Amino acid sequence: MAKLSFGAYPHMLGFEQLEQLLERAAKSSNDGYPPFNIEQTSDRSFRISLAVAGFSERDLSIILEDRQLVIQGKKNQETEFTLDSSYGMQEVDRYIDVLNAAQYAAILNEGSVTSGGPLLFNNPSALGVGTNWQDELFDVAPISNTTLSAAGGSDTTTYFLSASYLAQEGVAGGGEKDFYDRSTLTANFVSDLNDDLTFFVNTKYSNIKGNGA
Repeated sequence: MAKLSFGAYPHMLGFEQLEQLLERAAKSSNDGYPPFNIEQTSDRSFRISLAVAGFSERDLSIILEDRQLVIQGKKNQETEFTLDSSYGMQEVDRYIDVLNAAQYAAILNEGSVTSGGPLLFNNPSALGVGTNWQDELFDVAPISNTTLSAAGGSDTTTYFLSASYLAQEGVAGGGEKDFYDRSTLTANFVSDLNDDLTFFVNTKYSNIKGNGA
């Protein structure tokens, strides 16, 4: 499949996220299955064709979940539960180099004497290193993400339910001073009422709380 860059089409600027999704799909399909094709149908639209054996169009569901295009085929499938969880720690990679207390006092003395003033500190070395306030401000902070999903289907109905919770403490203060929490609920339901009528519901709810230091 030839690479398709939206950057070559000025009228498609702003669709970089879609381009990234397509590139990710191409990279993950190293074995060539399922085969797919992307074609430009007009100045502002593209058609994605996907060949999947053993499923009809009504057995497939397309979901955009966490910036990934997920195509699922379900036919007479019992409910399947999936639990994904991750936990990690984050910290500032590097600090800004600053003067310690003794060095800063020496600089102040030099500036004062140069301008005709007195020594401000008789013995700068007695001040020692002092306090690096970057060490006091920044700390190691945890980040965790948990997702529970359920999916299933019958001859005429497919469904997908997902609940996720992201908890992230900031490295500047942490706790209630610096945090980001996000709860997300996703529900997708498709039912073929007859050969010509399909009922579907796609909904997503997010609750975000946070405070930046």
